[in-house]
Amino acid sequence: MNKREIKSIEDILVLISDTDISDLTIQILDSMKQSGLSPYVEIHDLGNPKIYDDLIALGFTCRKVKRYRKSLFPLAILRLIFLISLRKYKIVYTSGQYACLIGITSSFINRIPKRIYTRHHTDSNYFNHLSNLRMLRGFIFDKTCNLLATRIVAVSQVVKDFMVSHEKVAPNKITVVNNSVSEKFLADPGRVISSDKIRIGVVSRLTNIKGVEYIAEAFAAFYLENKNSQLTLVGSDSDSSAAVHQILGQLPPESYNFIPRLTDISSFYNEIDVFIHVPISETAEAFGLVYLESLFAGLYCIFTKSGIVSKDGELQELCKIVDYKNSESILQAIRDYSFSAKQRKVVPQSVLDRYSTAKMKNSYSEIWKGTI
Repeated sequence: MNKREIKSIEDILVLISDTDISDLTIQILDSMKQSGLSPYVEIHDLGNPKIYDDLIALGFTCRKVKRYRKSLFPLAILRLIFLISLRKYKIVYTSGQYACLIGITSSFINRIPKRIYTRHHTDSNYFNHLSNLRMLRGFIFDKTCNLLATRIVAVSQVVKDFMVSHEKVAPNKITVVNNSVSEKFLADPGRVISSDKIRIGVVSRLTNIKGVEYIAEAFAAFYLENKNSQLTLVGSDSDSSAAVHQILGQLPPESYNFIPRLTDISSFYNEIDVFIHVPISETAEAFGLVYLESLFAGLYCIFTKSGIVSKDGELQELCKIVDYKNSESILQAIRDYSFSAKQRKVVPQSVLDRYSTAKMKNSYSEIWKGTI
């Protein structure tokens, strides 16, 4: 099949339901244009309405679609079956679990030859803390998309390994394409931190799987040793919120700060010295964009081996690795860093290249070229 045979008003239908990764989505769509494709985009989640405005400004054909309730999934699928048959797409690409389910299912029913989705999670559907029903539903979603897709893009080797070992997906059906980090996070290598206070930052939902409770315990102990320290947690409440608030509530209010959400995370990195991210297992993080953002920002970082850090030895050399679920290990790492010179670190060019926007776009372009 050549490009002329596939070419229509829009070659590829793109369904997006996870708008929190808008920058990455735009790069993926741009890779389609690089490959000579013309995407038609539907956004099924307005959690971040800015992505729609950005896509329109960049010249993409884009439409906002009301998201159906789960009980009305069949209607969402029927709508797409009609849309796909009407426009005769040859490729359907989806990102986000809702988009994957309705997009991959409807394109399979319509016998679309290339059905591709990006997998952004590992085992989160196996450990849904809200209810067993939701966990089962997520498990069925994953199995359905895996079975009906013709190509799966895993955002890290950890995701691929999990899908092969636990979900029995054929390895040759999965392509690993690492996410990228914007150059806006790169630190000025000559910049010296002028604050006398030891400022520790966390960017994570307050959930057990991210290990935030262990960070709170470690900081509470460190604060007793060093009153000239402060902890800032950026993230929404979740199942560990009560425990974290109880632990930190024993400290002076000025020693810690909760911020539900930030629109400019790069500026936040410029205001802290130490960054901590300690998911409780290798698969607790599918990728871990905050790992790269904080390292690129030149921060002293304390990590567990989860997501991309678990498979990248060079990243491990740039940070302090601590044990899972171990506040004492985190405390010792904070102590070690508290004696370090306050100067931004420099990330090797090999790491910058490996997680660059150009490499990610080129990898996706190869996928699109392979479908033509």
